[in-house]
Amino acid sequence: MPTREHCLLSALAEVAWADGVLKPQEAQFFVDVITQLALPADAAAALYRDILATDAPASLDPIHVDEDDRRWILGFGHLMSACDGEVSPSEVDVLRSLARRLGVSWEEAQALFKQADTIRPLVIPAKGNRP
Repeated sequence: MPTREHCLLSALAEVAWADGVLKPQEAQFFVDVITQLALPADAAAALYRDILATDAPASLDPIHVDEDDRRWILGFGHLMSACDGEVSPSEVDVLRSLARRLGVSWEEAQALFKQADTIRPLVIPAKGNRP
């Protein structure tokens, strides 16, 4: 059974791989999120290995996530889709699918996206401001 972190990051991976390419900004976003989780090195390595592969199976099980997790998945999923400066139609399709699977209306998901946009400068540094 996947860990909670694996489920959450698996959802982000669905967004990142929506267009079939993991862009450098998306990969960096994963690194930043996993770093902030402060996981043991072996757990972090397992997440990188399992989630960042193109053929990684989705492991989001809505039964194992609570309301805060749903908000996190959709908010950070939106930030993932926007971290390269553009949100592709395939990323929107994945976000719609995630919202549906999580039992969140598209209108509520869009409200969460707007909330997530307010923290974008804190989680996605502007180009040229990365250490």
